[in-house]
Amino acid sequence: MARRTILDELEGEEQMLTRDLVLSGESEHWRNLSSIMASRGWEPVRCETISAVKSLVLRDQIEVIVSDDVLPDGDFRELIRELKRSACEALVIVMGRSYADWDDNLEAMIAGAYDYLAYPPYPKGLEQAVAAALLESRARRKDLVLKAA
Repeated sequence: MARRTILDELEGEEQMLTRDLVLSGESEHWRNLSSIMASRGWEPVRCETISAVKSLVLRDQIEVIVSDDVLPDGDFRELIRELKRSACEALVIVMGRSYADWDDNLEAMIAGAYDYLAYPPYPKGLEQAVAAALLESRARRKDLVLKAA
């Protein structure tokens, strides 16, 4: 029997994905990430600032946010704080520019990030992290529906 991966699990899920959100101030960075995500059929949306993210998450259902560790108007700590204030349920994957700096990794996880990846990410690693976050997001939503019933 073949071993199933997280990507296989996601393939079996209903297509409930609304959008993924990729933050980046650099156009080359954005192109790399969006091409990786688009190859899986995910719809990345570009937001360059925390304030743009806040307005988007208040308007649309966002499942996963893939964010640079530093943005023009703040960093991942401020992003996670603002999302919590907005009662946003999106899971945040932080991408650090310093190859997996342990202190930033730990700080991101304590702040509430779902995952921390070094930039540039390996395409398969990014796919697996986003797929795992999507499965987690969907499981949380299903749990809320069942608790409400």
